[in-house]
Amino acid sequence: MKKILLSLALVAGITSAAQAQVEIGLKISPNIGTNRVSSTRDFKLTSDGARVHFGGGLVVDYFFGENYAFTTGLELIGKGGTIKTRVLGLADTTTELGLQYLQLPVGIKLFTNEVAPDTRVYFQLGGEVGALIGGKVNGNKNEPTSASRKVTKGFNTPELGVALGIGAEMQMGKSTKVFGGFSYRRGLTDIADDSFLNAEENKDFDSKEIVIQNSLFALDLGLKF
Repeated sequence: MKKILLSLALVAGITSAAQAQVEIGLKISPNIGTNRVSSTRDFKLTSDGARVHFGGGLVVDYFFGENYAFTTGLELIGKGGTIKTRVLGLADTTTELGLQYLQLPVGIKLFTNEVAPDTRVYFQLGGEVGALIGGKVNGNKNEPTSASRKVTKGFNTPELGVALGIGAEMQMGKSTKVFGGFSYRRGLTDIADDSFLNAEENKDFDSKEIVIQNSLFALDLGLKF
């Protein structure tokens, strides 16, 4: 009896795997990035505007039902906005962040039935983990006071975040689909290291008292095969 049940379970697992569908594609994701900031003591950090970045990468959707898919992939994406620093007795300064992350998204996509011929709407919810691989502060890759020190040394990595998205997908052929939508990515971890903005040398600016987090709105356009 046990052998029969084991055989049935094995057959069911093979059948389920055979019915599962994996779709792989590529996307581009231009975005508008900003930073959420907070600070204490005699200086104050505020968000002072957004910056335009570009990104893109690989998309993998693993369908475990007609309207449900596990989604992941690998993407290179730019983040960061403009931050204003106000210190008592000193002139205000602005800092433009341009950070490059290689990140792994993990989430769930929920698809509607067809809302138009060969077209379905999807909703996406998930998380992401990103590693900082490069960046500039005020257009510079190195710190002003140390030409040999990369500005990325002033930031924490990895970064954890959540992502929400909505879009539409259209069947263009037997195995080809195009999709487009919008997503909101919200970083959950503080990206400012203890040496952010050279805080170790500037005694009036202690980065342990500041928190900087990424946010962005992206336009996601892609093709699946």
